[in-house]
Amino acid sequence: MGKHQLVGTVDDYIERPEGYRRFYVAQQDKSWEAANVNVDDVIARLTERDRWVAIQVELQSAFGLRALESMLLRPLQCLRLSGHLQIIDGTKGGRPRVVPIEEGWQYDLLIRAARLSNPRTGSMIPEPWTLKKWYRHFYDVLQGQGVARKVLGVTVHGLRHAYLQRMYEKVTGVPAPIKRPDHRPDPELHQLAMERIVAAAGHGLATKASAYISSFAAIRKADTPVVNYAQVLAALEHSKGNKSNAAKALGISRQSLYRVLGKLNNAEAEANAEANAEANAEANAEVNAEVNAEVNAETEAETEAEAEANAEAKVEAEAEAEAEADGPAITAGENDA
Repeated sequence: MGKHQLVGTVDDYIERPEGYRRFYVAQQDKSWEAANVNVDDVIARLTERDRWVAIQVELQSAFGLRALESMLLRPLQCLRLSGHLQIIDGTKGGRPRVVPIEEGWQYDLLIRAARLSNPRTGSMIPEPWTLKKWYRHFYDVLQGQGVARKVLGVTVHGLRHAYLQRMYEKVTGVPAPIKRPDHRPDPELHQLAMERIVAAAGHGLATKASAYISSFAAIRKADTPVVNYAQVLAALEHSKGNKSNAAKALGISRQSLYRVLGKLNNAEAEANAEANAEANAEANAEVNAEVNAEVNAETEAETEAEAEANAEAKVEAEAEAEAEADGPAITAGENDA
């Protein structure tokens, strides 16, 4: 259409909460393992409450599915002879994908899921539920078993994180960065793992894998201590002005030390600029006040002079009027005589 401004940004339509910031690289491990939540124990409790909810949670854990994908999955129709599970319905953006089936227990799980699938639709939503009502019921059951961030500290989406983290470790031989950033894999294996994660997750960009496994740079940045200007000055004084030694003592890079110093210089420059602006504003205000006072004085003087002139003119007019009134009366008297 060529109308690039037709649709605005998110900020044009909603107000973000104070302090809100969205990260595209995982800042913390959201897997159930990181929260010390045993997946098998939770599934066992869910099975007693609702077998369909339980089997859907198992599918999410085993194949990295989203909740909606596990509900709409048709196990018999989606199983491929190539040893993959094709995910079609409920995908993000409508993008189908295939997920590898590499273990015998995964096939067993799909057979159990097929036995519980809806005989009419083939999906995992039992009769007589609609998708909308089942979606609400699914999360109600989960919350009843404590699967919530405020209770157990996890969400069902954390199973997808765990699945993709296991995939990374299986390809590279080392844990994902979000788990052990001190273990570096072979660069080629790292790239291969990123590509497989993106394909299995159903994303289009390789960088999206970082939302699940994080990155070594992000973890390193998060672990870097935050120092202030006073600490930098103290470290420089202790190191007798040697910036490299000061940065090493603070546990930061020399570039980070320069950034702290640069921020202070910028802050001082801004403060000086503000002070100068205020001083200029005050000086201009004083000058304007003096000019206005002079103008007002001149205006008042002109007004007074004009008032006096008007008063004099009025007196003269009244005198002339009286003279004219007296003149004709005298003339008439003379004629009578």
